[in-house]
Amino acid sequence: MLLMLHSKANWNGYCLSYLLTDRDYSGVLGVAFNGQPDDFGGICSKYQHFQEKEASLNTGLITLQKYGQLLPPRMIHITLAHEFGHSLGAPHDQSKECSRFDFNTSRGKFLMFNYATDGTEFNNDKFSPCSIAYISNVLERKKDRCFAESDRPICGNQIVDPGEECDVGSDNEDACCYGAGEPRGIQCRLKPGAEC
Repeated sequence: MLLMLHSKANWNGYCLSYLLTDRDYSGVLGVAFNGQPDDFGGICSKYQHFQEKEASLNTGLITLQKYGQLLPPRMIHITLAHEFGHSLGAPHDQSKECSRFDFNTSRGKFLMFNYATDGTEFNNDKFSPCSIAYISNVLERKKDRCFAESDRPICGNQIVDPGEECDVGSDNEDACCYGAGEPRGIQCRLKPGAEC
């Protein structure tokens, strides 16, 4: 399958690597390796021996079509968020892992429902209490060896970081400061002669 082909590459430099495709998988919209509190699957997992070969288990994929029809953007967004949920450790809401949780679906199925939703109901783009518990466990266990705060400035966040003269976000019309949308080298720099 395409996920195994994508996972042949070593994606150790990334917390997750996702492939977007326009292939039809007979109604299946996405697949991902499930996040585990250890290094055997999901976010921040390393390239390792898996099913008699080497694979990156921090991978997933989604398709943009279902039964030959292009999916609406909202459904693509929900599908990607659903697969990210798996990568972060969330099982499907109907699984035995979630049976001990009590959650109200009167406002629609949650994001980790087994089947795709159209995203029109209130809960469709939200994680259930079960998902939150599983995701929290994975993130808590992996945070120290996976996530590191960057010390590099982020031009465009509207915070003047070290190395920046100004930061107006993506506002390229500002009279004083070059925005994040400008060419590299002048981003987050004061414009010549500007009095601000």
